[in-house]
Amino acid sequence: MYDPVVPANYFTPLVAKAKEIGRELDIETAFFGHAGDGNIHICVIREDQSDEEWEQAKADYEARIYPLISDLGGLPSAEYGIGLEKKEHLGDFFSEDDIDVFRAIKRALDPNNTLNPGKIFDL
Repeated sequence: MYDPVVPANYFTPLVAKAKEIGRELDIETAFFGHAGDGNIHICVIREDQSDEEWEQAKADYEARIYPLISDLGGLPSAEYGIGLEKKEHLGDFFSEDDIDVFRAIKRALDPNNTLNPGKIFDL
């Protein structure tokens, strides 16, 4: 499940395009969320794919959905954070300079890197 957020006026276009991408990639999708604040939960549903096919299908979907979310002025997560799964897609949303600022803040607040090491970005 993905939990992006876009400006509320792009909620409907995001759902429409995310459905279209799913159809093009033969991935079943379902949606729910908080239309008033632009937060949409995009569920991609595994059917009878092998593990390898499923991982490739998700990678193909992400390669298209994250740039779309960014183009709509959105962010990759509204509620569930970046963690490990969205880590590789930060560059779709933030410049390397932005990420360097995030790293500097992390180092200032967690100098020993004890709070969720390796999550969001590597130090």
